[in-house]
Amino acid sequence: MTLRVRDVRWRVGGRDVLDGVDLDAPEGRLVGLLGPNGAGKSSLLRFVAGVSGALHGRGGPTGSVTWRGADLHALRPRQRARRVAFVEQDAHTDLDLTVRDVVGLGRAPYHGLLAGVTTQDAHAVEQALDAVALADLADRSLATLSGGERQRVHLARGLAQEPQLLLLDEPTNHLDVRAQLAVLGLVRTATAAGLTAVVAVHDLNLAAAHCDDVVLLADGRVAAAGPVGDVLVPEVVDAVYGVRSTVLRTPDDRPVLSFRVP
Repeated sequence: MTLRVRDVRWRVGGRDVLDGVDLDAPEGRLVGLLGPNGAGKSSLLRFVAGVSGALHGRGGPTGSVTWRGADLHALRPRQRARRVAFVEQDAHTDLDLTVRDVVGLGRAPYHGLLAGVTTQDAHAVEQALDAVALADLADRSLATLSGGERQRVHLARGLAQEPQLLLLDEPTNHLDVRAQLAVLGLVRTATAAGLTAVVAVHDLNLAAAHCDDVVLLADGRVAAAGPVGDVLVPEVVDAVYGVRSTVLRTPDDRPVLSFRVP
């Protein structure tokens, strides 16, 4: 079974944001979504997730999204949210919530707004906090945390949703190196346990170190897709990013790239 995204097209203001994009994410794999700024990464993730403003409609995107053979966009929002969790870039709230409160928002698809917290909800929240190593900060205000800690909270919120498919839009944005490695390491662990993840990432070396497969976008189109070692090669990277790259190999045969401006 797999996530299958086919022929996604989205034209905004006379520009093709997405132009015939296909994407596959097999179950239990971590797929990196790569590309320069403006390549269409966030737009594609929003379409797959079916968030407000990114669904089919007049002037909106077209294309198909299926998960385990089912049309995701044909499902009601709550049904879809029980299958897919989407953590947007720089997710924030103006409310003064504790870490546990924020993670608990991931349980919303399973009950009404006025319903109380069930034993299953509490268990899912505690498991998610443990998974991202934030149980000791559960009662802290979200506003008091560092950027890396907040990103782990939002990842925990997605995990508390108990999805089958996790979509992350630039989860390492503005984080230091240690926090970047921690966040993608957590996603890697989740996929090893059976979750499927599609993650938009800017840093090619982060993607090379953590992803199973990558999809490289350029100007709203797929420039290349496949296993990390097949896509992150100079013949592909140089043409998309306008650089000269050199690729070395780690002991476990993952690529490491260095760049220079031609």
